Amino acid sequence: MSLVISCYAAICGGLMGSYLLHVAATRVPLRLSFWGRSRCEGCRRVLGPSELIPIVSYVIQSGKCKHCRMPLSISYPLIEIASAGLYLLAWLLIGLRLELVVSILLIAMLLLVSMTDYSRMMIPNMVLLFFAIPLVFLRLCVVPVPFSWLSAISTAMMLLILVAACLNGSMGGGDLKLFVVLAIVLGPKLFLPMVACAACLALLFVGAKTVVGKFAPNTAIPFAPFISAAALLVYFAAKI
Repeated sequence: MSLVISCYAAICGGLMGSYLLHVAATRVPLRLSFWGRSRCEGCRRVLGPSELIPIVSYVIQSGKCKHCRMPLSISYPLIEIASAGLYLLAWLLIGLRLELVVSILLIAMLLLVSMTDYSRMMIPNMVLLFFAIPLVFLRLCVVPVPFSWLSAISTAMMLLILVAACLNGSMGGGDLKLFVVLAIVLGPKLFLPMVACAACLALLFVGAKTVVGKFAPNTAIPFAPFISAAALLVYFAAKI
């Protein structure tokens, strides 16, 4: 029974990853509704059921649209695999508890903002608001995190530093809003390690790109993927 539920969690994660890719690629940039039929980015044809199977459809179609043969990005199966793995991990570490709802929403939000920031250098307000409302409600009213005044004061000071970074142009406003949401969802105890981890991941990325000569000075980089990776690392590490 446990194996069946685990497989179901992974399938749900794959489906969610596929849907989030569609939202990030077509609906968010055009300010369209989250709902509606999926279409090919090239020929705009409505996709059939056989073209919407996570990972499998990409393999069967050899990474191309069935109709116009436009190559599909390798990011499609990679995001679907990542989403499936994260949902499975959430189930294995949390189980059937209300905290699972928080983790499902958190994973979906972080994957979506990472994709929009990576591809468009933007974190849409409507995306953050869509997820922030239920996440903040759940965290404050249903499944609160442990609270201590020392951690809360440290978190407030870090948020002030991040506000200053945003005001001087070192960080985007979308990143700051994402940090605020994560401060509530992760709680004061995990927020500071998450910020430190995000900064380290970004520095490692810039350092690696600089070493191979593929990073120019003053080049803007999408920060949301590093924030998201750090948030998921500290969130799940705390569950082990």
